[in-house]
Amino acid sequence: MSEASASDIYQTSPTNSPVNRRSTALGVALTSVHTAQWTLFASDLSMISPQPTDRASSRGSILIVDDEPSILTPMRIAFHRAGRRCREAPDGAAALAVFWEHHCDIDLIVTDIHMPHLNGFSLVKRAREIVPEIKVIVASGGLDPAERQKVEELGVTAFVEKPYSPTSIVSCVHQILDQA
Repeated sequence: MSEASASDIYQTSPTNSPVNRRSTALGVALTSVHTAQWTLFASDLSMISPQPTDRASSRGSILIVDDEPSILTPMRIAFHRAGRRCREAPDGAAALAVFWEHHCDIDLIVTDIHMPHLNGFSLVKRAREIVPEIKVIVASGGLDPAERQKVEELGVTAFVEKPYSPTSIVSCVHQILDQA
């Protein structure tokens, strides 16, 4: 933002008190920072497309959820190389927020079970309150028999045991989404 624009915003401030001068300047600074962050974020995406207006127009978009960056990053790269659009979240709570905002554009959730803030079981239950027919792959490891039973009771579309290769998870996603 140019100094002239900042000056114009300051001049239109309702009052000229020291507090308002600071808050107006802070508002301009936050606007500039927010715009810069959005530009940086947008330039990192390999595909940007408008949000579909209904689930039928979506083309295999995935929400991947894992608290381990060493798993999340290779999955994202593998899905992009396979031509799938994806969103990602580092835990269940963040994933639920993403799903709430973009549920019309997400066809499948790939989630871990053991995560901070909101585990995979709770994420699946809450996501299905929003979209009951959402397909889910649980990709997790170290589940005890009771947890495996809970996975079955949730009626997930598939279960993939960790460790797995990016190729195997992409293959599983293709099988599920391409048959729909």
